[in-house]
Amino acid sequence: MRPDDRVRIRHMIEAAEAAQRFIANRQRADLDTDEMLLFALVRAAEIIGEAASKVSDEPAERCPLFPGSKSSQCAIASAFPRLSATGTKV
Repeated sequence: MRPDDRVRIRHMIEAAEAAQRFIANRQRADLDTDEMLLFALVRAAEIIGEAASKVSDEPAERCPLFPGSKSSQCAIASAFPRLSATGTKV
């Protein structure tokens, strides 16, 4: 895997972990009243999307679940096998 793919995937993981921290102990209704929370979650999604759009096809090609498509989940799993689907270390 290319070094820049690893960096981008790391950015995706960090943004997802941040989003998980932001929503801990929150309710769906908080999104309607907390503008900062909403903005932070949207920004985290933007970071994930931007990084995912620049990951090469190589990580996706290693994943038989999604042949021919870019899959950020597959890229994360192949780059960081010690992380589970929830992003916690195994």
